[in-house]
Amino acid sequence: MHPRQLSDYCRLMYIGANHDHAGVFGLGPCQDCRASSRVQPGLLFLGRDQVSVLPRSVGRLRLLGHDPAVVHGGYATLNFIPSIATMLFGLMCGELLRSQRAAKKKLQLLAFAGIGGLLSGWLLDALGICPIVKRIWTPAWTLFSTGWCCLILAALYGVIDVFNYRRWIYPLAVAGMNSIALYCMSMLLKPWTTKTLKTPLGDELFLLAGPLNEPFFQATLTGLCFWLVCWWMYRQNIFVKI
Repeated sequence: MHPRQLSDYCRLMYIGANHDHAGVFGLGPCQDCRASSRVQPGLLFLGRDQVSVLPRSVGRLRLLGHDPAVVHGGYATLNFIPSIATMLFGLMCGELLRSQRAAKKKLQLLAFAGIGGLLSGWLLDALGICPIVKRIWTPAWTLFSTGWCCLILAALYGVIDVFNYRRWIYPLAVAGMNSIALYCMSMLLKPWTTKTLKTPLGDELFLLAGPLNEPFFQATLTGLCFWLVCWWMYRQNIFVKI
């Protein structure tokens, strides 16, 4: 078998596993699976019945300062399946854009994939098979969010690459050329950056529009700081790649 074919088969099998994971949510009556944010550590999956089948990492949780009886956030072991399925969908879209297909065909495929993702994710939720929950990245959310991403990608591809209207994309190009650096900064430096901004500007910096809008202003100002770092790297021709 050609390596490319083997890679395609592996992706299809993994995406199939994502749909099998969706079936877990239909095993029984729902127990607040939409709003659940307190589940047991070692949970294999968060479905209609919360069943713990993996060893509980009590010592590790205590070492990290967490209550071993409660895991905040609702995450479960098999959440990695729909998460990686999302990455595979992104990989497929990237390979589609890099292919030799005609631009019109690429737009059609992205549009069909977007509509299909939206409909399939919505149906899984509407039929009670699997809820759309971003927090724990359910399979229904994987399909639904992928649908939106494909439609947005189709729109951007049409405007930028097909119609060649590019004057407005400079800020996006700066971020895109160092997306890995931007991601690492957001994961590692966000608390430190937020604290550093408050030092000279005051603790009320993010409360200018009230507490309801605090997360928005915090994310915007922190993201602007990271973008400025990427802008400096862009001007210096410094690009982080794998």
